[in-house]
Amino acid sequence: MMASCRMRFRRVPPGDLLATVEPGQEVVICDPVYAGLVNRIRLAGGVPRHVRCVPDGRGWASDPDEFAAAIGPQTAAVLLMSPVMPTGAVLASEHFDAIAGPAGRHGAWIIYDAPR
Repeated sequence: MMASCRMRFRRVPPGDLLATVEPGQEVVICDPVYAGLVNRIRLAGGVPRHVRCVPDGRGWASDPDEFAAAIGPQTAAVLLMSPVMPTGAVLASEHFDAIAGPAGRHGAWIIYDAPR
């Protein structure tokens, strides 16, 4: 199950990074990524931590376990977009399941941005 009492989950636009990230903290994002998001992370004083997203024959995908491994004590947030810009990758439920535990253990926000 994704939800946990220790995990903080928000569905917000990436602009909230200014209120979430302290200078020097990491924000985990999929790479390639829309350059504007990297700039927003840096504007907030954060350090982008990239997890690669690669073509898998059906489109673009990233490994949920790589996302989970990228989350650590310096992680302020994990920024998830679905579809991921600019690749169009759609995150599977395995991403959310794999990220929830490490994010909760480290007190990191999960910032989810998706079209309405």
